[in-house]
Amino acid sequence: MQYYDWKAAFERNTDKLPLYEDGITKDAVDDIRFILDSLANKTFSQLLSIRVQLLEALESIEEVHPLHFISTAFQDSEMTENLHRIKDKEWLWRHFFGKIKQLLNQEVEVDNMQPESVQLFAEQLGLETNEIIEYAMQADWDTLVDSLFERFPVEKSC
Repeated sequence: MQYYDWKAAFERNTDKLPLYEDGITKDAVDDIRFILDSLANKTFSQLLSIRVQLLEALESIEEVHPLHFISTAFQDSEMTENLHRIKDKEWLWRHFFGKIKQLLNQEVEVDNMQPESVQLFAEQLGLETNEIIEYAMQADWDTLVDSLFERFPVEKSC
């Protein structure tokens, strides 16, 4: 059995990180949708059975700024619901969001997290920039994402 290095799937060449202003393609949005849907709704064994497709999707979004990943997910009700489901799976959320935070921190380290990018991010989500700029500029990703979960709740079914 071949094992996949998930860590490598989240590593990027920091020499050519995408700018937030570059936008996001429809294919990238589709890949984000597939990733979130799979993580939210499949069992661990089902995830193993589609690991090749998941890894291909992860690889294809390498050129997506992590703020775009987040904004894309919170702009779509189905993806937002899937994010909430992933967060409810504590072990999965820790691993998944830990990797997202690593990517966000890479952006900060190479000075690719500009106030202008955060302003565009906020505008796309219908937020006031001052609601989140402090969290982003201080790399307080937990608080930033928690505030988005509060701002974009989903109804829990009984």
